[in-house]
Amino acid sequence: MPLDLLPSPGASGALAVLLLLFALVIAWYALGQVKWGIFLKDGGSPQAKVLRLLLAIALAWTLVQFISAYMFAWRMLKTLFTG
Repeated sequence: MPLDLLPSPGASGALAVLLLLFALVIAWYALGQVKWGIFLKDGGSPQAKVLRLLLAIALAWTLVQFISAYMFAWRMLKTLFTG
């Protein structure tokens, strides 16, 4: 993950963890709009909640990868104009 934008590895790690948690909350919130009863036998079962959590983790990871790639590309673009 190219999140090494901060001077220390600890700060970069903290940024990565915060981004992952923030993305997980966003993904969980977004998946709340899905009517799980349409796709699953019992949309309110514990298994359905675990499936929602796993999908939220997958979406959060994808979102963080996108943000990380965007930040890396932005950093590289800045060097294009500054020399």
